[in-house]
Amino acid sequence: MEIAIVVISCTVNLIRSMEQYLKVLKTYKKMPRELEDLLKEKVKPVTFPTGTFIQKQRILCNHIYFIEKGIVRIFEEKKTTQFKKENEFIISYFIGEDSKPNAPGIEALEDVTAWDFTPQIIEDVCERFPQFGLQLTIMMMKDAEVVSKIRRCLGESDSASQLYDYLRSNTPDLLGRVTSNHLASFLGVSEAVFLHMKDSNIRTSMSGKHLRRDHS
Repeated sequence: MEIAIVVISCTVNLIRSMEQYLKVLKTYKKMPRELEDLLKEKVKPVTFPTGTFIQKQRILCNHIYFIEKGIVRIFEEKKTTQFKKENEFIISYFIGEDSKPNAPGIEALEDVTAWDFTPQIIEDVCERFPQFGLQLTIMMMKDAEVVSKIRRCLGESDSASQLYDYLRSNTPDLLGRVTSNHLASFLGVSEAVFLHMKDSNIRTSMSGKHLRRDHS
């Protein structure tokens, strides 16, 4: 009886996870039910322990992953350029200025559970449902917009503060989940400077709360 309950529970969780990545996919473009069923049949979950390099630099793996649980960092050389977490897709189709694949590294910062859209699956699905290729293009364009926004912040004179505000506004939980050295790398500052920024921000936030209380 206990074994049966465990099997049922795992099956329910699996279905819920599938429904989640399908839900996110449909925010980019509607999909016919047949396409959803095909993805459910083909796409399988994979796990990456903390510290695993999901993709090594300059080696394009052509997989697309949907993160069900965990965080990864995307990096070029020693510079962290982006973070991805739950309910986000990792897309490795990066093209360099010379029009050749310029794959960044991707490292699991926590134990990661993801759904693996392998190159073969992508090819098979696009062959049967050409509209899925458009879906992937929209995803890549959206991802490129995020990267472009981060690069614009880097172009500002006070880029570290701009990026810190970007993290606080868009993904505040990362400040408590990602180690300070990786966050400092993303901001382009030393770890000591980042810790000072974080401490100053905490003090400012606390002062703001006290002011609001006193005012009320």
